[in-house]
Amino acid sequence: MASDDITSRGPDPFVKRLRSDAPEDLPGPSFEGFYTPSDHEGYGRLYLQRDAYIEFSLEDVVFHATIPEEQSPVLGERATAIRLARGASVVYSRELVTDEFDVDPRRLPERFKRCPGLSTFVHGC
Repeated sequence: MASDDITSRGPDPFVKRLRSDAPEDLPGPSFEGFYTPSDHEGYGRLYLQRDAYIEFSLEDVVFHATIPEEQSPVLGERATAIRLARGASVVYSRELVTDEFDVDPRRLPERFKRCPGLSTFVHGC
């Protein structure tokens, strides 16, 4: 394997063939999920799953529509469909979702301690 400088490389032939045939008016990406304004001003957030969302500039939204509750990815809940401009920047993120069964080891009672040589918490080793 040659160790050439990646910054001086052009696109691989496969990518060049794929991109050269793409029409300029090709629509941007479309998503369906649950919309909320982002914590960042001028941005929106669309939850695709409970713990995964995309974040995008509101200026890049070229189309949006309400998905009726009976057609929603989660039946009975209103959802949103969006289409972004071609070339729009999209940030995919995942959140740590906790529930009542998640245990933070820092909050365990003293009788639960880390035993030498074990990678889990056990009671009274």
